[in-house]
Amino acid sequence: MKKLIVLLMLFVATICKGNGFTIWGLTEQDISGSQNAMSVRIGYQYESIEAFLGSTWRPNYDTDTGEIEPPQVFSLGTVIHWKDLIDPDNPLPFIPDLLLKLIPENMVAQPYFGGQATFNLFEHDAGFYGAIIGLQCKTDIKNKSAFIVELDYNDNFKDLSAVPDNKFRLNMGFRFLF
Repeated sequence: MKKLIVLLMLFVATICKGNGFTIWGLTEQDISGSQNAMSVRIGYQYESIEAFLGSTWRPNYDTDTGEIEPPQVFSLGTVIHWKDLIDPDNPLPFIPDLLLKLIPENMVAQPYFGGQATFNLFEHDAGFYGAIIGLQCKTDIKNKSAFIVELDYNDNFKDLSAVPDNKFRLNMGFRFLF
């Protein structure tokens, strides 16, 4: 059933005229700085909504009970992109005018928020679900690549709870639109 949902999402995305496919490459660091991971997302953006399929790889973790290798999991998620914060007509009126004068005129800082949850085709005994809030920065609105700073709040369960559950994770990386 899950495979069918993913295929249906990709089919609907290709027949709808949207912004295009995206690839995300992110490094993940927990707030305490003790664990890290790497994430990859492949998505499709239509207007301000983007759905993605992601995967997170975590290195082995040492714990008191011995070596534990958290399982590889896949996730489905959606983010909603907001308006540019640097634009004088931005939805957040508290951005000071002085800051707007210091930032290059063509720069774009676009916040986004959303959520993600795992689905497992092979490892049915691990997973997470959580919220995403982030900011993508571009030097020009026409650029197809963006620098990403993102904060995730994930709740790990079952075998994935081998990862120390500090919940908050800081992601940094790049997003490419095709």
